This record gives sequence, structure tokens and C-alpha cells, in this order.
Amino acid sequence: MKKQIIAALLCSALVAVSCKKDKTQTPVDLSEVFIAGTETDNVTGKETSTVWKNGIINSQAISTSHAYARSVFVDGSDVYTTGYEIDGESKWKVWKNGTVLYTYFDGEPTDGNAIAVSGGDVYTAGHFFSPGLYKHYAVSFKNNQPVMLTDGNQQAEALGIAVSGSDVYVAGYYGNEARLWKNGVIETLNSASGYWGTAVTIKGSDVYVIGYSQSAPLKIRMWKNGIPTDIASGSGDAWGKSIAVADNNDVYIAGQEILNGKWAARLWKNGTATTLNDGTKFAFANAVTVKGNDVYVAGIERDANNILEYVRVWKNGTAVFSNTSRSKAFGIFVK
Repeated sequence: MKKQIIAALLCSALVAVSCKKDKTQTPVDLSEVFIAGTETDNVTGKETSTVWKNGIINSQAISTSHAYARSVFVDGSDVYTTGYEIDGESKWKVWKNGTVLYTYFDGEPTDGNAIAVSGGDVYTAGHFFSPGLYKHYAVSFKNNQPVMLTDGNQQAEALGIAVSGSDVYVAGYYGNEARLWKNGVIETLNSASGYWGTAVTIKGSDVYVIGYSQSAPLKIRMWKNGIPTDIASGSGDAWGKSIAVADNNDVYIAGQEILNGKWAARLWKNGTATTLNDGTKFAFANAVTVKGNDVYVAGIERDANNILEYVRVWKNGTAVFSNTSRSKAFGIFVK
């Protein structure tokens, strides 16, 4: 494995910003809601890293290949995203206002999954690939400095990140076990075997991790300060993908569950589930956040043929943005 990390700074020649508006969309009242994902060209099929603000395209990374935004964070007037671009190999990218800030690449496929900004520093979580062992290993970054979380002996990935003061928390998995790292050191998650950790959030002194099991039927598990709680679900598979905690300590989990033979976008509040879509199509809730009394969820709904996918945003359980262009949403941030 090559050790050198190539950090590509601002003004990359390969990426620029386009602030054009999608003429098929109209602004909706979403406060200051930023969505990260991809939009697909109907002619060429190329997928482009995209950020929507209040239902309108805010920025797109322009490249000659497919690019995917997986997570978004807003700091002041700056919008940060992370994901990857297919440029020969998958290359982990960090974009600031649509322009490449960092590229994390060591000659093998890399991928960014989550981003946070604190004190002017940019924190990301993702994975690198070990060619000798043919395994992903979990990595986090502070700006362009890597923290290797696993050794490459087991399949591993860092899927979520949160920063509280000087402490950096990363959620993911190692082999077939959910993991939480604090400042690069493993924290205890009880009853984590057979699960993957997918996201982490901090509320006061409490640390919340969400994940799901790796054997059928798939079930959701939440850890609060390392103590597990199984989230109620029906007889079908269920995935927990994102977690947020309100000021009154209500806990919201976004994900999906099999209902009547279809994946349904689901939101759990303190363990009680609500279906976000109408159940006639496949749908997926990928990210949740809370602002005051409002709960926002970003995800995807497929067409009636279960092929084409479109961004969906729900506010307090009601759809408020339905993109008419082929697209996917993976991250959300409310300013």
C-alpha cells in the first residue's frame, strides 16, 4: 500500500462550479436546507455531484466522469461535501462550494462517506483499499492528515463522523462488528457483533451510534454511550442509516424497511416508526436532521418500474421537495 496521500487543494483544473438552476424545479420553503447527492444526465447517463439548497441546484462539480456527493456540512457561507469521483479509480473528494478542496488517493480506490467542520478544520470519514489483502480499511481525515483506524486485515469502513469540542467520533465497522472510534481509539459498543455502525451523533455528553445487523432479517440497533437498544420493526428487513437528536432529547432514526414486499422510507421517533412515502413505490430514507421543532429527511424514491430514482425531501413527515430529474440524495444539513 502506498503511503503517500495526495491532497489536491482549491482550484483543481478538473473541477469547477456551475450555479445554474434546474428549470424543472421551483423554490420551496425549506428554510436553509442543503441536500447532497447526485443528478443524472438523461442523455449521457453521467452522474454529477450535486448540492441543492431549498430545492434548487446550488452547485455542481463539473468533471469528465461520474462524481457522487455523500454528505454535506455548512459552515458560515461555505458548503462542504464529501464523496468520490470515478477517474480511472474511485477517488475520495472533498468539495468546498463545489470546487475540489482535497483529493485523498494513494493509487488504489478510495471513498468518502461523511463530513463535519469544526473550528475551521474539515473532518471526513471513509475508506481506502489494501491491494495485498483485498480489503477496505477505515480512515478518517482532519484536513489532509489521515488517521488509519484499522489495519486492513478485515473488511472495514468509516461511515459516520461527528465532532464535539476537541473530540472526533467515527462510526463504522471492522469485519462483522460495529465500531466507534474516539480520537482514533476504539470505544466500547456492547453487543456489536453481527452489526455495522452507520452513523454517529453527539448530544451534550451523550454519544449515539446507529447501525443494522448483517444477517437476515436485518434489524436496527442503536447504542447510547455504548449501551444497545433494538429499534422496533416488523417482520421485514430494516436498515438504520442516519440519526439525529432534538433539543428535547427525542431520537430520530432514518432508514428503510420492507413493507408489503417493497422498501419503504421510514422515520423512527423514539423507536416508533412512521412511513414517509405512500407505499406504492420503493423508497429509501438516507439522512435525517433536526432544526428546532422541524425534522427533515432526505432520500430517494423510485419510479413505478423500480428503475429510475429521484430525490425526495420530507419535512415533519410531509414531502416538500420531489426532484423531477433523475437524482439521489444521501446527505442533509439545515442551517
